[in-house]
Amino acid sequence: MIILIGCLLLAGCEEQPLQDQAATLESPPEREVPVIPSTKTEPVEQEQSQPELKAACEADDEKTGDIELSVRILTVSEQDFTALEELWDYTTVLFVMTKRTDLFPRSGLKIQAATADLSEKLDELADNAAQAREKRISLTLENYAAEYMKINRRIKIPKFDYLTRQYTPEKYNFEKAVGGFKIIAQKVPQRELINMRLTPVLFDFLSDGGNQVFDELRTAITVKPNQSVLIGSAGDPQNDLASALLGSSVGRGATKTIILINASIL
Repeated sequence: MIILIGCLLLAGCEEQPLQDQAATLESPPEREVPVIPSTKTEPVEQEQSQPELKAACEADDEKTGDIELSVRILTVSEQDFTALEELWDYTTVLFVMTKRTDLFPRSGLKIQAATADLSEKLDELADNAAQAREKRISLTLENYAAEYMKINRRIKIPKFDYLTRQYTPEKYNFEKAVGGFKIIAQKVPQRELINMRLTPVLFDFLSDGGNQVFDELRTAITVKPNQSVLIGSAGDPQNDLASALLGSSVGRGATKTIILINASIL
């Protein structure tokens, strides 16, 4: 039932115009770059109508509070990669739906809902890691509103491959690029749930200073208030899109970054 809700929100609830938020999160103009099609057949997305849920969703927008996202960004060195990977043992994929399930694994990204114990495990890792760097961000979104969340500055890998294209510093702006996500948050009426749609973005990445939005990787995830979402990469850092987005580095002095987003209703 919860997976169905996520699907409905993707199909039934329209995105509203971007709202101005805190100065810590900029909102640059967005430019999408066409993705070279995969050789695989794109699955047909079936819309399922549920008028009562849609009507309740619209009514809920007028009478409920904003959504607060508390974000933790933790980067650790190679000595703690195993401990970082163990955090995924405290997550579930039951409430996650990606726009293109055939393409998402090729990005190297992982996005899953956290269980109750994950925050404590992340605290332990941050306290005991050989080398750890942590940043915290707090932002408030109106219901259905979108905001940009910036994770890191500069792409720290020499190149990366995604689908049939190779991205190199000669053609793209690795030094000025900032990895992050476009986030849209919605309250699910009468069920005390929050749905988030996360779309990867490389800001200031194109040669003309534009952004590259990976809309085909948009992921919807449904959580309870005060439940968290974990974002990271699959396995060790590679020359892939996940490492470029999250600011991980490879080779000597390799690092890996993970993001925990806790959602609550104000």
